[in-house]
Amino acid sequence: MLEIHPKLLLYQGVVFVIFALLMWRFVYRKLMKVAEDRRRRVEEMVDYAERQRLAADEYRQRYERQHAEFEEQTARLTQEAEEDGLRIHELIVGDARAEAAAIVERARHQAESERRQAVLAAQKDIVDLAASMARHALAHAVTPEVDRRLVADVAEELGSIRWNS
Repeated sequence: MLEIHPKLLLYQGVVFVIFALLMWRFVYRKLMKVAEDRRRRVEEMVDYAERQRLAADEYRQRYERQHAEFEEQTARLTQEAEEDGLRIHELIVGDARAEAAAIVERARHQAESERRQAVLAAQKDIVDLAASMARHALAHAVTPEVDRRLVADVAEELGSIRWNS
């Protein structure tokens, strides 16, 4: 069965302590240094990731502000363009109406002038006709009775003509 040898046990204990001291001296410190370096790198990476997240949030907020400003500016410029278009439209329509009114006024004046000229021409024709009738009547030896009848007829015709001047 198992036997316990005290010398062997003491020898193994001393070897174990020496081994533990050597391990602590050469391996444990290096392992702890590697673990500490790794922990520090992990913390740095976490800090770096947090800074990157904050920077990304800042960039996102800046982008959203600029986007909102661009949207606002676009809406303002669109509204200004629409207002300018309406003003230009109103100016063009107003000019067209004024020009149309001027054309109508000129046409009215021209029609009035032509009507006056027609009346003057008709009056001249009537006077010429009356003179012609008078020459014709004088040429046929007019008697006082015929003369009175001719004058009455001409006066009656001239009275029935309406003069618009």
